[in-house]
Amino acid sequence: MNYNNVLRDKINRQKNTLGLDYDFVIDSEQAFMKNKDLKPNTIYVLTRELQNELSVAVNTQPIQILILSEQDKLDIARAFFKKFAEDNNFVPFEDGTTWVKQQYTEPVVLSNFNTIAYGYRSVLYMAVTLYIMENVADLNNLYIDSVEYKALTWDLAYSMTPNTQQLATENISSSVKSVSTLSISLTIPLLNSYALVTKVFNIINETNDGNDDFVFTFNLGTTTFTGLKMKLTTAEIGTAINDIPAIRLGFIK
Repeated sequence: MNYNNVLRDKINRQKNTLGLDYDFVIDSEQAFMKNKDLKPNTIYVLTRELQNELSVAVNTQPIQILILSEQDKLDIARAFFKKFAEDNNFVPFEDGTTWVKQQYTEPVVLSNFNTIAYGYRSVLYMAVTLYIMENVADLNNLYIDSVEYKALTWDLAYSMTPNTQQLATENISSSVKSVSTLSISLTIPLLNSYALVTKVFNIINETNDGNDDFVFTFNLGTTTFTGLKMKLTTAEIGTAINDIPAIRLGFIK
């Protein structure tokens, strides 16, 4: 995977969405050292790969991003990459068979008043961590009641109770399915703007009888689950001083 190509595509997409009239040059730090001339109306983005960490099935790759703002336009570069970090943090993407989850920090200013040509340029810094895996069947495109959600945690469990019979012709008994269940538990941020949160609050507050259907549609890898009607079984609200308020929900089909 070439992260510079991925970064270039994402930056250009955001640039076009915002209608920003700036050029972006994305390159590795070593390649940029050969560049002697800095063009006006151009923001330079330099990447440096740090020592990676290999564990079972996961390659953790930290990356440093240095951003050289357009002269005398620090606020534009900082606002652009602040939004970039917010929009892409913990958002996975696929590159062929490679699955990557990204973690970004917001940009901070390293230095100001770097004299270049007739103006000043500022240098901003962002830390990136890539979690790289191959052929991952991860959760994506989660919709509940036709609204998309990003789960902080996710668990799906299938359980089957067998009907076991000992046949005269067998030394070991055989089983067939008697009863099976499918349950889902997930955690999402506790936000008033979430329709799911309001629906759950109405059940807890006895505004309705609690027999509502919650319709799930999601992908696990390349497998699509569509229109699963689930019932709410548990709702736990938790908050802490050093953490975001969250609600943990359990459902069963």
